[in-house]
Amino acid sequence: MNLTKIIDTEYEHSAEQTHKKLKSHILSKELSKKLLETYKESIDETNRALYDETDIIFYDEDPTKWRIPLRNVMKKNLTKIEYTQNDITSFVTILAQEKDSHYGETRSYFLTEMINTHFEKTKTQEEYFLFFDEWKIAGFCSELTGATVHIFGDVDRSICYKMYSGKVIVEGNASGAAGMSMINGTLIIQGNASFCLGQDMKGGEIILKGNAKGHAAEMMRGGDITIKGNADEPICRGMREGTLKILGNCPAIDSSIEGGTVYHKEKCIYPE
Repeated sequence: MNLTKIIDTEYEHSAEQTHKKLKSHILSKELSKKLLETYKESIDETNRALYDETDIIFYDEDPTKWRIPLRNVMKKNLTKIEYTQNDITSFVTILAQEKDSHYGETRSYFLTEMINTHFEKTKTQEEYFLFFDEWKIAGFCSELTGATVHIFGDVDRSICYKMYSGKVIVEGNASGAAGMSMINGTLIIQGNASFCLGQDMKGGEIILKGNAKGHAAEMMRGGDITIKGNADEPICRGMREGTLKILGNCPAIDSSIEGGTVYHKEKCIYPE
């Protein structure tokens, strides 16, 4: 199926209508407490694994020293809890009241692992609906592994970072580096995207319905990006592989481009 057509038909339903269907679901106090405790305990458990009394690992210098262990702990702990897709939707409001730890985007990682864990158990083809009225989430759906996630609201930086598979639909705008280092899967953004759309993208597909601001397809290594609106600033800086298609206004191609294919509307403008 043509993914551009999907944007115009299948996913243009109202956030208000969808929210109305889901708001009747009430997350039990017991499950809410258990999930919140699991979130905090996962961070504490990672702390104990990475630190001792005299030696501190400098997590800012190498994020893999904390991100991978933290997410592994979250996944391990979440497999012990039974919850539904609607429970995930309801838990967003509760988790929004918490703060991220010094590890960075810990709330985002926890929600993503809730989805990954539930999807691995059920293999459901139904969408996971998330409403972000409480906070503009950053790093959400990073390393997603197969689910279809439908987001209502704007998202902050790095949506779908290193996404492995699945589909993410954003009914709003996306801040910087949307789809950064994507490996596979599909990201559909109904609004606009700011700087570095598809930076270091290795595979998969990004469809942007609005405009792209600032260096789209920078360091792109593979995959496909379609921008239905306009792009500004030189595009494809350091691009090596992949395909970029722009249907609106197209700026100059950065002189550092090394490979790949670029279309403006139906015309191939690189390579000439």
